Amino acid sequence: MVGWRIKFLLVLIVYLGGFATGIYFLAPVAEGERVAVGEQGWGDSVFRSDEFARSLSVKMHNAVDECKAAAKRAGEFIKEQVNEGGTQI
Repeated sequence: MVGWRIKFLLVLIVYLGGFATGIYFLAPVAEGERVAVGEQGWGDSVFRSDEFARSLSVKMHNAVDECKAAAKRAGEFIKEQVNEGGTQI
């Protein structure tokens, strides 16, 4: 059994690793320091953070709406089962 200190240390290392990765990804690169990958550098890629954020927001809202609808259907199903007197769900 692993102690809570080791679990906390592991979570802290993973969290800080993710944070450092995010900072590395978002940090600007000087014009002379760009390393070409194929014919384009990373800074010249087609990735646009504002478009990505809008797209992710729309998809997340759709997922939340689907989850709400599924929860509502599950609630109605459970109510029907309880009203019928069935103990098996």
